[in-house]
Amino acid sequence: MDRWWKGLKMKDKLPFARDRMLECYFWAMGTVPDPKFSKCRRNLTKYGSIATLLDDVYDTYGSMDELHKYTTAVKRWDLEAIVELPEYMNVCYKAMYNHVNEMVEDALNTHGLDILPYIKDQVEMERGETTNSIQCYMIQEGVSEEEARDHIKDLICDSMKKFNKLVAHSSLPTGFAETALAMISSLSKIYKYRYDDIMRDGWSALQVKWDLY
Repeated sequence: MDRWWKGLKMKDKLPFARDRMLECYFWAMGTVPDPKFSKCRRNLTKYGSIATLLDDVYDTYGSMDELHKYTTAVKRWDLEAIVELPEYMNVCYKAMYNHVNEMVEDALNTHGLDILPYIKDQVEMERGETTNSIQCYMIQEGVSEEEARDHIKDLICDSMKKFNKLVAHSSLPTGFAETALAMISSLSKIYKYRYDDIMRDGWSALQVKWDLY
């Protein structure tokens, strides 16, 4: 993953964007820790890393005209579409295009499934804002940051209870439901114990906290 990420040279070509490759790898590890699912961890890591870049492009950097061109290029799903894009978007498009085709090839070779139409239905993006849920609630209700954080924590807790109930009664294969739950759980814990702590203390330190959670 490190070689792949450094090879893309995203830090040099998109200096305004967040570098979250290592964080995405921890998220993938928490979601599918079984050694035999290495391809799934690879795909999740690449997906999260590229999605973070695109999020920053759409939310904070790209102009409306550039974003429209990028969305059009994705709908075409053709590398020749990059001629219409500014240079910094070429990097994003190529990385996404190669990653998606890699996943499509994996699914086709392993399961005989063509998943490209389903993935393309997802690159439908809209320009958003960077304000987070805590800030939104503070503005909406006129409360302090501490009160807003407590409210969001309550919402997360309620959502986890509902999700656990859905998983318990799901008709989906057990492995699929458990992976979905692990994905949410790993994200929650990574944010709770802070990315900086993980980078400083390593995965083993997070695992100890995780077991106590």
